[in-house]
Formats: sequence, C-alpha cells, structure tokens
Amino acid sequence: MAYGPIVRTSKPPQTGSTVGHFCSHSFQRQLSSLRPSPYLCRSGLAGRFSAARGSLQINALDAAMPFDFESRATSRMKESKQLTVGIVGFGTFGQFLAKRLVQAGHKVLATSRTNYQSEAKEIGVSFFRDADDFCEEHPDVVILACAILALEKVVGTLPLQRLRRSTLMVDVLSVKQFPKQLLLSLLPPEMDVLCTHPMFGPDSGKGSWGGLNFMYDKVRIGPGSRRQARIDCFLQFFAEQGCRMVDMSCEEHDRLAAGTQFITHTVGRVLGR
Repeated sequence: MAYGPIVRTSKPPQTGSTVGHFCSHSFQRQLSSLRPSPYLCRSGLAGRFSAARGSLQINALDAAMPFDFESRATSRMKESKQLTVGIVGFGTFGQFLAKRLVQAGHKVLATSRTNYQSEAKEIGVSFFRDADDFCEEHPDVVILACAILALEKVVGTLPLQRLRRSTLMVDVLSVKQFPKQLLLSLLPPEMDVLCTHPMFGPDSGKGSWGGLNFMYDKVRIGPGSRRQARIDCFLQFFAEQGCRMVDMSCEEHDRLAAGTQFITHTVGRVLGR
C-alpha cells in the first residue's frame, strides 16, 4: 500500500534524548533529496479494492439506495478507518500527536506519570492515571512517546499482559536501532512493532505537516489482513496530513543521521575557532 509521497531506501547508533522531531537540517535535506516513488491518493470518494481485506470497499454511495442501508454503510465506512490509539507519555510531544489524531477522527487514550487530566480533556483525549486501566481499553495502536532514557523502564513496567496480544507498538524516538532492539527483546513476539521518526515537532509542525519527513520501518508485522489494514490506516493518517513518507530501515536511518551529525559538529568546531 502506498502512503502519500513515499521514499524507499535500502534496509550503528546515534545519541539523543528526545522523541520525534530531533534531527539535523542536513539530515532533513539529505532525505528530501531522495526521489519519491509514485503514490495513490485515497482521500477521494470512489470505490476501491482492498488487497488486505480481499473485498470491495464502498467509498461512494448511490443516492438510490434505501436511507437506512446508506446510513449503515456510511457508518461502517467511517468506523473501518477509525483507530483507537493509546499514547504512553503525554508530555508536549504526546499531546502534539494526540491533538492531530483526534482532529482526524481517531479515538485517543493516554497515560503518563504526570497527571494531564485537564490537558487531555481539553483536546478530547481519555486520560488514565492507572496504566492497567489504560491497557484494559485495548487500544489498536500504542505510541511510546517517552524520552530515550525512560523507554526501557516504561516498556518494562507497562502491563503488557492486559493489552491484546496483537497490539501494534510504535516508537517515535529520533534514534532507531536502540528502540528497535529494545522492543524486540521486551515485547511478546505476537505484538507488532513499527519504528518511526516524525522529523518535526510542536514548533515546526504547528501548522501544516505538508512536506515534512516521516520515516518508518515495519520491523515486525504478524500475518493476517487485519494487522496489515491497521498499520496501513495508521501510516495513512500521516500521509493524509501531508507528510513525506520515508520507508527506511532503522540501520540506514542511524547511519545517515550519524554521518550528518558528524559533519554538523565538525563544521561547528571549525567555525568556532
């Protein structure tokens, strides 16, 4: 499946302490120079065949249909595109993602060590002080929006047994090999793993996300059309926001990032003399 303008690249670690948007301008330019592959826009009203589900999905309704049938079909079409997304770590970046997800029609849950009940209520997010209660809501997707130094503890203390075994776990750190290896080692093998790097944040992505890089690596996706449809729907959210979708392995991401960071620091030291 295509997700907006996609860049695909071939499939060691960079340091960092923040989630999501951290990356050098030279790294951004290097990714932007890659040639996007053709993509299919799916935001229009039309019928399409879903290879993941193996059935025809109705995206346009005939006015001659009975009203009740039309209403049910519209409801099913809307629900099929809605995800329940849980966010672990509801700080600045977690709230930034949550707000846009809610605006797109997804149901968003959140949990965090700090009580963000009022902030969550303001943007339409259900906040849970207790991680057990959060997991028992069975979100389709769980975004780990915590700092790199806290990731191991957060995953280790999350009551994973209360989540569905097929839950899609997503990281948004600015380094990729470390979370990839950590999630593969700590999560049950039945859980899906998606490593991402949204190369923007609350400041750079305050308005439109158009043209902003979103790197992703489907690290582990189990068999079945439901799992594929879920990850397609999640990635499509970023594509529909206008992101430039970069399909890249975690290893390639960190290699490129490390190279651009080295150049940036070297030039900085030379100019500082």
